[in-house]
Amino acid sequence: MFLKALDENKKPYLYRSAINYYTAYMASKMGFVELFNDISRYIDDEMSRWKFVLRVKRGVQDTSEPGGLYKDQVYLEGAIEILRERHTIDFDGLYCGKLSLEDMKRPKIFNNFKKEKNLMPPFMDDMKEYMRALDIIAACNHVELPGTDNNKDGHKGAPE
Repeated sequence: MFLKALDENKKPYLYRSAINYYTAYMASKMGFVELFNDISRYIDDEMSRWKFVLRVKRGVQDTSEPGGLYKDQVYLEGAIEILRERHTIDFDGLYCGKLSLEDMKRPKIFNNFKKEKNLMPPFMDDMKEYMRALDIIAACNHVELPGTDNNKDGHKGAPE
């Protein structure tokens, strides 16, 4: 996603995450075949649809019944939360452990970070470039900063 954001010829949509989110939600209401057919309005390729539905129905004993694995919903929610808060996040602190953004706001936790031992991913070597990529991803996906309202319809952070 980082490299796609910096390539002027590509758009870094959170499309896969959004489809995973949608299939996770709809799996709670539909069986495998019904869900497979339902997402055809978003995905033409049958093999791709198969993979999306298989992902959410994995581990379910009777895939013809509603139910599935819903953890993919958390990934999209987390991506949006990070994009919204990107200018206030201490990314060095975030890499100190399995922390939520809410944890990072708690002084008791924040004051105990041991950042000097952090091993940061290579794409964060140039934080200015990384932040530029996050700004592009946020803009492409209509994710607004807290307190802003740049969408035409007035919904904060909601896609058009």
